[in-house]
Amino acid sequence: MIVVKLQGGLGNQMFQYAAAKRLAIQHNTDVILDLRWFDEIPETDTKRWYELDCFNITKKEFKPEDYRVISMGLGRKIKLKMSIKALGKKKLLSFEAPDNSFEQKVLSLPNNIYLDGWFSSEKYFADIRDVLLADFSFKSKPSVKSEQIRKQIQGSESVSVHVRRGDYISNKYASKWHGLTGLDYYNSAVKIVNNKIKNPELFVFSDDPDWCKANLKFKFPTTYVSHNTKGSEDLRLMVACKHNIITNSTFSWWGAWLNQNPDKVVVAPKKWLNDPSENTEDVIPESWLKR
Repeated sequence: MIVVKLQGGLGNQMFQYAAAKRLAIQHNTDVILDLRWFDEIPETDTKRWYELDCFNITKKEFKPEDYRVISMGLGRKIKLKMSIKALGKKKLLSFEAPDNSFEQKVLSLPNNIYLDGWFSSEKYFADIRDVLLADFSFKSKPSVKSEQIRKQIQGSESVSVHVRRGDYISNKYASKWHGLTGLDYYNSAVKIVNNKIKNPELFVFSDDPDWCKANLKFKFPTTYVSHNTKGSEDLRLMVACKHNIITNSTFSWWGAWLNQNPDKVVVAPKKWLNDPSENTEDVIPESWLKR
């Protein structure tokens, strides 16, 4: 079995599941989810909860009392000492992946492994895209309002525009780590898309729609999607768009990656994190445009 530690919001959980799923397929075994982080969230982190239940995946939870998890001391910049995280009968080796860059070793890890990391690169799972498109399909039908917008999206040269503010402003630690993507980026990104396609129609998704309505001024038809109470419902509509302008957020990353338009134009920010020493070159797929 492949056990993966889930942490962070929906986008991060999807990365972690996807990396584990690829390894599980390789070993013809199951993905087991360790959800303990959600009960032990550090004070510096934004409050999160398990969100993969919106998808057509099987939820199998890890039972730590049955296992002894031992660190392999691999993957991190600082080599970890061997340590026992939980007492139990069966042994699992824990692999701690680097925070942002792709680690080739993950693709050849053995069975019965415990994955701990963010895995923010398609290089961990690009070769099982069809499997993930099925796994990350939605269980429920969209609301009446969402279905109306979905039809509008399908009938136009639709472009999702994701604006992340929320905890990037309210949480000083998140603000320092991630940083905000400014108005110049969105204006430039829309120009890039307009040069690539004809008659774009914009659909803006944000955790701060009022700010977007007051500050994002585009010359193209624009719909501000603000009726959804769940992020997964916004994600559903972002995936349905023909093109995507994402921000430095794993949530909108997945909105673009799951988009099945073969001719899609995706614009992403060059600056993914505030810290210039962090290597994030593996985060953005090569076919996407960086601005």
